[in-house]
Amino acid sequence: MLTPYDAQREYYSRRKIDQIKKSKAELVVVPCHGCHGQIRSMLDKQGLTGIEVKYLWQVVAEALVL
Repeated sequence: MLTPYDAQREYYSRRKIDQIKKSKAELVVVPCHGCHGQIRSMLDKQGLTGIEVKYLWQVVAEALVL
């Protein structure tokens, strides 16, 4: 996400996005800021705005709240 290589970033993220679409996931959990930014950006670009992207720490925090 933080590089000027948009074409390469889009090419390599295509596989991830295809896997997410095939899984029919409603939520994608990611470990880091870079993953979050890349996946969110590519989902938005492909019109898949209904898929939520959360950090792992968010899922853990939500699970701990009663």
